[in-house]
Amino acid sequence: MKRKGIDFVYAPNGDMMLPAGISKIAALGFRDDLFIIPRSSIAGAGRTVETTTYSVGGKPMLEAVEAWISDPSVSLDDFRESVKVALSEQPGTHFRVNELKEFRIRNSWFSRGLYFKKQGAGGFTGCSIRDKTLVAEFQSFYGQG
Repeated sequence: MKRKGIDFVYAPNGDMMLPAGISKIAALGFRDDLFIIPRSSIAGAGRTVETTTYSVGGKPMLEAVEAWISDPSVSLDDFRESVKVALSEQPGTHFRVNELKEFRIRNSWFSRGLYFKKQGAGGFTGCSIRDKTLVAEFQSFYGQG
């Protein structure tokens, strides 16, 4: 049985810069893993704009993740593995929490989201999360708050 806030945390609405462009994302955290789940990305230059939408098994990525969350027959380990496999082709979407040089969760008026620095990286990468209640859940889950 999967328990939100105890076994994992989830925020469906956020934004982040990914290799594919400016992206609408969801954030999903397990004790040892952080997943940035891309929903759609937009990139372009001049008059050319490219929009990418993400799916798994013919379903939009977010719909698939939420189906795994709500399905009681999917164990926590199977859920984590399904997400890992679904994102395996997307660079910059899976992070091992204990391998991050720094991991900060901010929940203020000026800065709300997840910010992390990989080993050997010069600066922080961040994703904004719009809902301050969900950011507070991430803070509580990861002991930052």
